[in-house]
Amino acid sequence: MTEGKRHAPSAARAVGFERQFAEFLERAPDILRFAALDTTEHGTSGATFRVDHVKPGGAIGFHQPDWVAVHRDISGQVIHWVIETKGRVREGVKEKDAAMRGWCQSVSRATGDLWKCIRVNQAEFRDDFPTFRVLVYTVVSNAMRREREASDVTVTTEEILRWRDEGRKWL
Repeated sequence: MTEGKRHAPSAARAVGFERQFAEFLERAPDILRFAALDTTEHGTSGATFRVDHVKPGGAIGFHQPDWVAVHRDISGQVIHWVIETKGRVREGVKEKDAAMRGWCQSVSRATGDLWKCIRVNQAEFRDDFPTFRVLVYTVVSNAMRREREASDVTVTTEEILRWRDEGRKWL
């Protein structure tokens, strides 16, 4: 891996899924720069970042995301992303995700910069995504599909047509 867009030496030492993801970020034409965060089993990045959250059992947990990246979307808007790569989804992931969303909203309000977060599960990652935008679309679409499948909500054709007329998306 070259020095290109990478801003943390631990990204070069990453192995397995983390290395694949770092290489993807390096190749993605819509990623301006990125850095590995925190200490991993593969080394120290030199950056420490954590977000507190409440675990399912009520204890305070410390979520330490894996990556931060700066992305330019197709409209030219710059978006700062906090990215969690997950090999296995375990108990407490929803609480961590919610805490990260809250952190991003707070920081966006405070700085005027747009901050978003995303969890990329290893099972849905392919290193042939052409852009970060396509990866985000895929991850979000999959999450929405899983949420719909897990709910007992039935959507009628009339509701879909009304939503379409209102300009709402239901996918």
